[in-house]
Amino acid sequence: MAPIVDAGLKFRGRAGYDDLLNMVTVCDREGRARLKFETVITLADSGQLVAEGFTIHALTTPEGKPVRIPDWINDLLNGETHEQ
Repeated sequence: MAPIVDAGLKFRGRAGYDDLLNMVTVCDREGRARLKFETVITLADSGQLVAEGFTIHALTTPEGKPVRIPDWINDLLNGETHEQ
């Protein structure tokens, strides 16, 4: 499980109803049992910043006890790939 334990959002600009947006999300470790996702949203045509935010997720058992980040996620964060 990965419940959200912290989140934040800052609006930096405006976007209209029909505006096309780009959204980029980056994931990184936040300690041994948490992942942080940071997101930036920009206008597709101008690149103007619209919003930026983050969520931090604690990795837990179904009972809520913290667990370490699994090796396969660490490998992905290190740029390694796995074939199935």
